[in-house]
Amino acid sequence: MQPPHKKAKGQPGDVLGICILCPLNSPSAEREEHHVVGRNNDADLTAPLCVAHHRELHERLRESGASMKAADNPLDWIISVLRALGTFLYSLADACFQWVEVLCGFRDQLDRHCPAWRQMPKKE
Repeated sequence: MQPPHKKAKGQPGDVLGICILCPLNSPSAEREEHHVVGRNNDADLTAPLCVAHHRELHERLRESGASMKAADNPLDWIISVLRALGTFLYSLADACFQWVEVLCGFRDQLDRHCPAWRQMPKKE
């Protein structure tokens, strides 16, 4: 019998250990492959998540009514896929706003401690 979630151990700096929803993208000791629209709907569409974000996303999926079971017909399949994808994208958008806050804090620290950074040449 296969484990419910494929787990991978990551080393610091190893892309396998990064959760795409963590604001600092800190390498985690363990991450799981999340089936974005459900394994029964598309087994190959996965995203690396830490254990905490994987659990949180599955809770959001349950709350949204997204079915992870194989659909009986094409219309139910589309509904399941779109609900699951919308839930995932909502979580990803949430993460983007967290990343913005982290970057704003970083920029503010640069302004305080190294104001000359703003004079750096712009990339062309």
